[in-house]
Amino acid sequence: MKLKFLTTLTLLTFFCQTGKAQQSDIWSKIRLEAGWGYNLPTAPTSGITASDFAGVKNFYGGVKYELDDVWGIRGTYAFNSFEHKNDKDFGLDIHKLMAEATYNILQASGADLANTFDVEAHAGLGLSLADSKINSGSDKMVSFQVGVMPQYKITEKVSILLDATYVLNLEQNYNYAGAYAKENGKGTTGGYFTANIGIAVKL
Repeated sequence: MKLKFLTTLTLLTFFCQTGKAQQSDIWSKIRLEAGWGYNLPTAPTSGITASDFAGVKNFYGGVKYELDDVWGIRGTYAFNSFEHKNDKDFGLDIHKLMAEATYNILQASGADLANTFDVEAHAGLGLSLADSKINSGSDKMVSFQVGVMPQYKITEKVSILLDATYVLNLEQNYNYAGAYAKENGKGTTGGYFTANIGIAVKL
């Protein structure tokens, strides 16, 4: 009887400790990110001057899960506001949700700098919702983005990051002033560039 009890207690303790270790291991692979920065529209620009709608009006937050030292998956929400520098009545606000794969270039290369620096490439698909300041209704778009993200590790868990990303929108109906991109109201291929500075924290 005592032997069965001790065996059962030993097995329960083992499985509890193993479960805690696995749970801890899962959490240690999660990274939270937040960044803020600059956006520049690149298309459609017919009838507008793109630089008039550029500015430091971009924010994003996200979470990344490390599959291994090189590959990961990442989900982000971003808000990009394009507003005419001289007339705030003209503009376009874009909300964007993305799912991406990440690839750690320095870790993959085995570079000696990998303990202090990282450089990640990321790419994926998502959905965007654009709200015009001069037209009612919202523009729903499929978005593709690709970017590169250098990181400097302050500590083992905290990093400063820079992120340069290009976003491509399919069937974008509005230009960055908020007017229809085409006179017939049909969509076109749109795009914009973002450059962010941010922070990443591993759990």
